[in-house]
Amino acid sequence: MSVLGSRPMVSRTMFLVRAARENIDSSDMAHGFHVKILDDLASVGIVFDHFDDPAHGSNLRPFADVSNALMDALYAAGSLHFRAVRLPMDDAGSAATQKEERFCIGGRLSATCPICGASAGGFFCEQCGDHFEPDEALKPVSRGGRIVEWTDDISAYLSISVSRAMENCPLSVTRNCPLLG
Repeated sequence: MSVLGSRPMVSRTMFLVRAARENIDSSDMAHGFHVKILDDLASVGIVFDHFDDPAHGSNLRPFADVSNALMDALYAAGSLHFRAVRLPMDDAGSAATQKEERFCIGGRLSATCPICGASAGGFFCEQCGDHFEPDEALKPVSRGGRIVEWTDDISAYLSISVSRAMENCPLSVTRNCPLLG
């Protein structure tokens, strides 16, 4: 079994602002946290034969190859669907910062839930459980800079049936699920 010690494609985005502030390459910063996680786990007796850090150094190419093969297999099986989404981009980083590293998504986005009005992080409201698209968020704010534009992007989504996804859910969850009536 392979265990990933960092969120490989998100790591560069998550650490971009701090790394810029400290004048450190963001992938090196993510790798440093990966090493600290490994040390912390070892200190409580959790040891792995291999604790992958796919976004660092020579690991990125093999990880990308496996990731691409998985996406190809899911696509061939008809298990993916694609749709356009509008994503906020912030001014964190420099003029040389790649577009993908300027997306204000996940933990970098703070907003108000469009359903219940509670504070929400990313695209999910912990108060009411709603999941929304970034452009549906009320009062979106970047935690890393200032939102300066919105851009269209294509995202891949895993296709699952509601009944199959709910097979192992507790009764209290399925009873309150609006999809199941």
